[in-house]
Amino acid sequence: ACAHCGAVLAILEAQHRGAPVRSECLLTLRHGDHHESAEFEIVASPLAVGPHRFIAVVLHDLSALKRRDALERLFHHDVANLMQGIRGWADLLASGATSSRNVAQKLAHLTDLLDRELKSHRAMSQAEHGELKPKVRALLPLEILVDVGDLLSRHALARDRQVEIRPAPEEVIHTDPELLSRIVLNMAVNAVEASFTGETITLSARLEGPEIRFMVHNPGSIPEDIRSRIFQRSFSTKGSTGRGLGTYAMKLFGEEVLHGKVGFDTGPEGTTFWIRIAR
Repeated sequence: ACAHCGAVLAILEAQHRGAPVRSECLLTLRHGDHHESAEFEIVASPLAVGPHRFIAVVLHDLSALKRRDALERLFHHDVANLMQGIRGWADLLASGATSSRNVAQKLAHLTDLLDRELKSHRAMSQAEHGELKPKVRALLPLEILVDVGDLLSRHALARDRQVEIRPAPEEVIHTDPELLSRIVLNMAVNAVEASFTGETITLSARLEGPEIRFMVHNPGSIPEDIRSRIFQRSFSTKGSTGRGLGTYAMKLFGEEVLHGKVGFDTGPEGTTFWIRIAR
């Protein structure tokens, strides 16, 4: 992981250039079992003290600012898209160009998605402050897979991919269905965005002793330089257009709130993101 760390690269560049280097770095801070993402501005400066040469490193914690900017960017992007859809169908209804029943169904669907987005952003903020409590109920694993498959089918890129839902264990589990669906959906959206037209995204679940594992598979593999950073809050593979919160939210909700374990396996056979929770 250190081979791709912004802090290490800044220090090495300062050593090579013999001049101060300013950069940013993403760090994962571990406190026992608790993991926390942090964003820093870093300044690495050569420093001579008598015959000795040092690199003075200053870290400025930008985590609060970066977190707020990322949440605002994500909120504005998602809500603006949904509001655009609602406005479009409302205009059609006003013009009388289509049946009111059809428009009512579309508007109900979009307002349901908008409600989900608002709840998702509220939950993200609560989870980061340790205030989000799961609402546990009994359900069948297939309910989660079907819900995610339905939501995924409305994603623009998913129309050109195949989504396969495999048979799930017919055993009741106890968890927060809304949070678990949100985690698996983030995995599925990530899989869709990492796949190509015509490829298949597979949703599945299996029992593992006292636990259950939900999995999302796509045929692609994750490059080595990305693997160690993929769950960091501000890291995105999409450059400046990426929002960098999807994989971070998987960890946040899955481990800090549902007390499970979130991870991925990747290689020539493809990539599988998974969450393992007690049932």
